Amino acid sequence: MSLNLYMVGVIVEDMTRSVEFYRRLGVAIPESSENKQHVEIQMNGVTFFLHTKQLNHM
Repeated sequence: MSLNLYMVGVIVEDMTRSVEFYRRLGVAIPESSENKQHVEIQMNGVTFFLHTKQLNHM
C-alpha cells in the first residue's frame, strides 16, 4: 500500500502576511485572498490551504 500526498494545510495567525509570504515563494494565490479566513490553491494535484486561527476556533 502506498500513501499519496493530496493536501497540505497551514494554520496562520495573520492571513495578509501569510499570503504575501507564500506569494514571494512563488505560490499563485488569487487576488483578494488577504481578506479571507480560508484560501485553497490547487498545485500539481495537491491542495494547499491557508486557514486562520480565528476560523479554527469557531
